[in-house]
Amino acid sequence: MLNCGVICDRPRAGLCARAGAADLATHPYLGRFIDTTTAAPCTNATTRAPMTRTESKQWKMELLRYMSETTAS
Repeated sequence: MLNCGVICDRPRAGLCARAGAADLATHPYLGRFIDTTTAAPCTNATTRAPMTRTESKQWKMELLRYMSETTAS
C-alpha cells in the first residue's frame, strides 16, 4: 500500500504508477480510497521547494487523472 497522504503532491502520480501496478498484481482491488487526495495542502509547502496552491492543485489533478484512466474497467 502506498500512503500518499504524507508526501509532496508533485511525485504522487509517478509513485502510484510504480507502486500501484505491483500492488494490483497481488491485490486486485475494485476501488481505491483517494477522496482525501484533494483535502490537504501539499506536505512540501514548508520545505525548501514550496509550491503554490495552483501548482498543488495541478499535481493533484494529475494523480486523479492517472487513477481514473489506468484503473477504469
